[in-house]
Amino acid sequence: MASTHSGTTSGSADPDTGREDGYGAIAAAFLAAPAAAVVLGINTVLCEASPDVKEWMAWNHDVGALSGKSLIATIAYVAAWPLLHLGFRRRGADPGRIMALGVALVVAALVLTFPPFFGLFAADE
Repeated sequence: MASTHSGTTSGSADPDTGREDGYGAIAAAFLAAPAAAVVLGINTVLCEASPDVKEWMAWNHDVGALSGKSLIATIAYVAAWPLLHLGFRRRGADPGRIMALGVALVVAALVLTFPPFFGLFAADE
């Protein structure tokens, strides 16, 4: 295993701070992507539910509402990664819990972007 500046091995708790070395940054990256996917799913449902939201999300009229949905999800990813990193850098991140939360977020994102699901919210146009 690789040695860190404090002399502990990667993935073990630092005796001085009690935090887990290295895994917090990985956990932040691992959770930021599915969190952004959930934002994309929420945007998809919102666009189905409201013609006004769908029109507002059409930031590029050649692409349609997908332009706004995907850009908002990208912004969520770019914001979530450093915020999660800051949150995990001072305390340990349990790999099992991080994996479970990541999988739960992916499942939620898949449900939100599944046409029979978001079709339930379709507005009558």
